[in-house]
Amino acid sequence: MFKVNGKTTDGTLVVAGVFRCYETTGLPIDVILECLRQKNMVPDWLTFYVEALRAGMKHERIVSKLDSAISDIYGKNFKDVVIERIELVAKGYTL
Repeated sequence: MFKVNGKTTDGTLVVAGVFRCYETTGLPIDVILECLRQKNMVPDWLTFYVEALRAGMKHERIVSKLDSAISDIYGKNFKDVVIERIELVAKGYTL
């Protein structure tokens, strides 16, 4: 179900398909993120964002859903970095 898009510098797998999993299974996003974390995986956050937009979710709703889930699973500092990058992409910047 998930597609490996790469690895972080510490060897954590970066995977796509997280939004599709969320959308089709109905599992809360924090449950999905916790399962990924336990398997040494992290979502490709920008792919999640783009897929959510394509599915019709508004920017504010996506950020709201991710905000608390990322904080709960990965911590506030990590969440701040992810949300900052999503905000840059939303404004048209390329990373």
